Amino acid sequence: MVTMFFLMCFTTVDVLLRKFVPAIGGITDSVDFTNYILVVLIFCGFAYLETQHGHIRVDVLVILFPKKMQNVLEGVMMVIAAVVLFLAAYAFFSTIASTIASHKGTTVMHFPQWPFELVAGIAILFYGITVLFHGIEALVRKEVVEPVDCGPEEAEEALAN
Repeated sequence: MVTMFFLMCFTTVDVLLRKFVPAIGGITDSVDFTNYILVVLIFCGFAYLETQHGHIRVDVLVILFPKKMQNVLEGVMMVIAAVVLFLAAYAFFSTIASTIASHKGTTVMHFPQWPFELVAGIAILFYGITVLFHGIEALVRKEVVEPVDCGPEEAEEALAN
């Protein structure tokens, strides 16, 4: 929340400077910086949301199977998802060397891009580990955990706790 508030204020100041003080022209590299921070912020939220079982799951076909088969299907799907996430993390990590070598960064101030790639890769790695653990948990589970339908008020209350 603090980071989102900072980005909101940062963007507001940038827009106001561009509009009312054209000689300054806004904050240098504000768009690039905002994009980098948003990517890191979003990727870092994935693993936390998975620990809360907050990701959307479409189980229209899965609920037609027996309870034990539902667990097996959920576990297998989550293990496959974890493998894909590990490959995505590998892709992030494998591009860091070329990003450093090519000196990729922001347009004007040349702030390096690789630290943001590193944080995003670590976040995706943690997300993959969390999904893998949930997949293994689903495979060894004896009963099916039913999703809880709730309205916005219950969802806010659950997030507050």
